[in-house]
Amino acid sequence: MNPTKHKCPACGREVEFDSNANAASCPHCGKSVPEVVPPATANLLIFFAVLLAPAVLALLGALGKIEGLAVGSPLVGGGIAGIICGVMLARRIGRSAGSRIGIGILFVALFAVVSFTLSFFGCLLGGFQMNMH
Repeated sequence: MNPTKHKCPACGREVEFDSNANAASCPHCGKSVPEVVPPATANLLIFFAVLLAPAVLALLGALGKIEGLAVGSPLVGGGIAGIICGVMLARRIGRSAGSRIGIGILFVALFAVVSFTLSFFGCLLGGFQMNMH
């Protein structure tokens, strides 16, 4: 794989190690060098498109009187959008694998609620009336 470069926390020299290595240690002083995962880039256009897609589908379902689409897109699409947006943002913000997982769990729940709420307003804007028969 590609070797990555890090500064040794003990001696300050630049250390290069392969990502396949089990443990990385500084060849100069012998101290352990922690693996730093580079942040992933998040494309904001894709992020907002995924977040708003269930709301747009709910609006179209309400306008077209397609009850399955108007009800299903917030419930299913909101959860899927929450997962995708939460993971995208956690990969961008998190500095280590552990922080990415923790932040990701919080963001998935947050963005699922946000997407569901936006979808609710999409149905409301489209004039959707729930048929309870």
